[in-house]
Amino acid sequence: MKTKKSFIIMFIFTVIIIIIQSSKINTAIQERQDKELKNYSTIINFSIKNSLDTISLLEYLFDRNMKYEAEKIYSELNKISYEEIDSEILESIKNRYRLTGISILSKTDNYFTIFKSTSKKELGLKTENWGYWNDAFNKLYNNYYVDIGKGYSEKYYWSGPVSRSYTEEGIYKYSYYKREDIDYIINIFVEQDFGSDLIKKINPDNIIDIITSQVEYINEISVIDTVSWNAVYGSNENIYKGDLLVLYGSTKYLNSEDTQYINKNSEIYVKQGKITKLFVPQENGRMIIYTLENKFIDNTRISLFVDFMIIIVSLFILINIIFYVFLRRYRNINNLQKEKIDNAEKIKNNFFILPNVVYTLSLIEGDFFVDFFEGHSTQEFLNDEDYKMKKISEILNENLYKKFLEYENEIFEGNIINFDLELNSKIYYNTCKPEKDKNGMIISVKCFATDVTKQRKTEKEKEYMAYHDYLTNLPNRRYFTEYLDKIIKNKNKKFAVMYLDIDGFKNVNDTAGHDIGDELLKTFSEILTDIIDENTFIARMGGDEFALLKEFETKNDIEETAKKILSLFLKDFNIKGNIFTLSISIGISIFPEDSENYIELMKNADIAMYRVKNRGKNGYLFY
Repeated sequence: MKTKKSFIIMFIFTVIIIIIQSSKINTAIQERQDKELKNYSTIINFSIKNSLDTISLLEYLFDRNMKYEAEKIYSELNKISYEEIDSEILESIKNRYRLTGISILSKTDNYFTIFKSTSKKELGLKTENWGYWNDAFNKLYNNYYVDIGKGYSEKYYWSGPVSRSYTEEGIYKYSYYKREDIDYIINIFVEQDFGSDLIKKINPDNIIDIITSQVEYINEISVIDTVSWNAVYGSNENIYKGDLLVLYGSTKYLNSEDTQYINKNSEIYVKQGKITKLFVPQENGRMIIYTLENKFIDNTRISLFVDFMIIIVSLFILINIIFYVFLRRYRNINNLQKEKIDNAEKIKNNFFILPNVVYTLSLIEGDFFVDFFEGHSTQEFLNDEDYKMKKISEILNENLYKKFLEYENEIFEGNIINFDLELNSKIYYNTCKPEKDKNGMIISVKCFATDVTKQRKTEKEKEYMAYHDYLTNLPNRRYFTEYLDKIIKNKNKKFAVMYLDIDGFKNVNDTAGHDIGDELLKTFSEILTDIIDENTFIARMGGDEFALLKEFETKNDIEETAKKILSLFLKDFNIKGNIFTLSISIGISIFPEDSENYIELMKNADIAMYRVKNRGKNGYLFY
């Protein structure tokens, strides 16, 4: 009887332990999932930031280039009256400048109407419901400067964010230009394609694809712009609906019902049939939405229940296997943890933009101590492998320590800091975020460091290409224009702007081909570079047009330079056995006599050059 009673007590006690353990395992699984999703959010946001930084640079260069194109188009259109601007003229400009389209916006009350365009679908469109875009048009029209905090702006020019067209398929970049002497806004637009290899590599869609393919309970990850979402599914009609809605990932499981949860702007789980959605708000109006497979948790719980029943039955068979069952349960948990670690390692190995080093610095009594350092580049950051709880002044690489001293005040103010760090011919991009306790006091700093050596090299190369002509390696139009504007602002030098155009160059391309034409341009640029002095700046403006900016004492200095250039064409050009007899036309404007505005100086030199052509070519004229 006593043995039977002991057996019952042991059985009840075992059942209670199993129930408690099952509950703990369920809780552990949920906590582990939450932690994993938070880590994935950090990785995705880190990827987005790297992608946006690179795209931002490309967009900046693209917007600057579009501004110069818009200025030249304005100069062309300003030579004719508004009534004379027709579809044929706009189509010609579109083709010559390789645009997707060009249109003219006329003001009507407090909005604008597209009256003329190379796209018939655009004609008659009104901007009254275009939200901040319409605000930007009004500012550009009235003040010539747009300060709405979106897009890219300079005086007389504004380029909006990448957006979808109201009338066309695809994603476009729209730019707008307005000057005092015209009563309309010029709009030029180009289909946007940041499809370079660099952008494709750092596209956050890559890391999202890797996560969804390797984590079995995640069906989909979507990164949306909440403002654009509400423009489409919300009640606010005064928002431009062309802004991009889904930034990254896919939208197979998203629908209009999700709007109520998106607008709560808080982390929330919502079960919808066979799936569960997790809404995680991010910075800058972004939200990450995870679509999770319910079967993962349900199957785990079913598995736990089956195991529970097996253990109970086993108790009646052999009480001593209880210890083995518990051991198996903990082994399964360890295997599950190992599987998740392996998945994370796979993701890291498959995506090059993840951090090379992760480290944490703890703040103790006013001093920072190294608490954690992990990554394959750790040895480059530390003076000693034994780093645990040593002051950063003792253990950190000298360059890294100096950076922390430089940003120390910002860290204590709770600001996230970002900086490049050069170590052993490599460049690491560091992002450090201060962590606070419940009282708002800084207790530690968590940092990620990523090797961006190749990226920075690419940026420098792109910067060079943005300011130089790919064929001749001379400065290009952008470089020339900015240099000219800078010289004018100094106002301490007299100089001339000289526009050069090779007469008959089109015939070279038509008869001998563009390859020979390119060789001729390279040969001419090399000869021209040899004869100019150190006080002359030379650039290729495009096609067969070149420009010089020359400092001078007297006009005779300018004439001597013009005559030297003309003399280059006294002899025929021999390009790979092709003989060409050519001449050159040169137009000249003087600062400050002809203008103190760089656009006017370039325009005046251009006009003088065409006067030479009209008089028979092969000569030079002052404006």
